[in-house]
Amino acid sequence: MKDLANIYKFDKKEHEEYVKDLWHDARPGMDGFAKELKEKIRAMDTPKVVALESFFGQGKTFFLTRFCEYLKGKDSDSDKEDKLSCIYLDLFESDCEPTPLLAIGRGILNEYYQDKSSSKRSKLGKKLKNLVKNSSVSFGLPCVQVQIPLNSLFSPEREKNVLDFKNELRRLISEKNGKLVLIVDELDRCDPHYAVQTLKIIKHFFDVEGLIIILASTEDQLDRICKHYYGFTPEKNKDKNSERYIGKFIDIKIAMDIRLFSLQAYKDLVEKHITIPVDYFNGTEKYKMDFIESVSNMLHNAKISIRELLKILNQWKEDVKRCGLRNEIFSSYFDLAEYVFSFYLKLKYGIDSDYLVETHKNPYEKALEIAKKLIS
Repeated sequence: MKDLANIYKFDKKEHEEYVKDLWHDARPGMDGFAKELKEKIRAMDTPKVVALESFFGQGKTFFLTRFCEYLKGKDSDSDKEDKLSCIYLDLFESDCEPTPLLAIGRGILNEYYQDKSSSKRSKLGKKLKNLVKNSSVSFGLPCVQVQIPLNSLFSPEREKNVLDFKNELRRLISEKNGKLVLIVDELDRCDPHYAVQTLKIIKHFFDVEGLIIILASTEDQLDRICKHYYGFTPEKNKDKNSERYIGKFIDIKIAMDIRLFSLQAYKDLVEKHITIPVDYFNGTEKYKMDFIESVSNMLHNAKISIRELLKILNQWKEDVKRCGLRNEIFSSYFDLAEYVFSFYLKLKYGIDSDYLVETHKNPYEKALEIAKKLIS
């Protein structure tokens, strides 16, 4: 099954077609959260570092890649006059590099290198080159050979190089609507040393007027990374714990809205992905809605992520189609389908459901038999 989380991994034609309707396959409420977050960004003073937190598997990358395009005004419904410059970085992809300065600098350079006719585009690259020069390994950019920073960051020229870089970045941002949003994703997947270095580099080199940096992380993961990196413990460091340390780098924490993951959101997703004609329920709409309600409750009560929910629903549809059992499941006892799905969850995914109460012997045994066929 194709991973739809990161739309920047689509081929060019597919990407261009997809961004015309960014939220068509998003979970309910995600587009509303995007609008709210955009308004917050619009109102923010700069520079600002924002930590966007959610639980694991709840779709940060799915949201952020689309949110980046939404800020750029790529969606057909977006206000083109209200667009912002935005860059998305998957930091984990550069985790093997010696310093995150390369990934962040490369991302910003690539954003401003699109216009090859501009003579100004190379200035930022040259300033960055001065900042990270005199190393033994390099990588290429369209107009600049940027090298990996080693001892040069601590040379006598460092202060001037940093100031020059910031001034040039500030100038470019002022020419691009006055604000640049830099989204740094997958920070919580990086090596702890690399993650902490990212925080330091953002603090020292990218505190530039007009720049807003969004750090995506699972809840409290940055705190755990710092504890691991520095060995902070409440007993040993009461006056200098990891939370205080994180506070030096992050200005605002924003949680992905919990309304995205409500029971109603599960119901909407189940109804959207289990496309079953009402005819399969003896023509009774109520039986169909009862089935959707039961399945939604099973999945919601199991506290599984939205990502896993979609995998389960898609696999269920494939297994039912593969075995040719749709008529048998949905046209017998009105609650047989619920029993089948509940057994399916238990046998295939190890998810126990309160629905499995042996009150109807016949559907109970028949459902177990069908479920075993589905997972065989």
